[in-house]
Amino acid sequence: MLPDLLPTIAQGDVVGMLHICLHNDCKTLETETLIDVVTAGLAQRCAEQISIAIANVKLRDELHEQSTRDPLTGLFNRR
Repeated sequence: MLPDLLPTIAQGDVVGMLHICLHNDCKTLETETLIDVVTAGLAQRCAEQISIAIANVKLRDELHEQSTRDPLTGLFNRR
């Protein structure tokens, strides 16, 4: 059975949840089980890639903030 929600975890923090809803018209139990197994692996890999992308964006924003503001006063740098 395919899980409905997959956590997107980046650097030990949950940054979101991936919700998956599939509609299929398969009638046999074997076909449904195979689809669930394949889709669950694909969904897990997608959740991992999304979490890495979110972590990269957060890191880029933090580095940009650190480069434009003085760490002691929080004021913008002259440079």
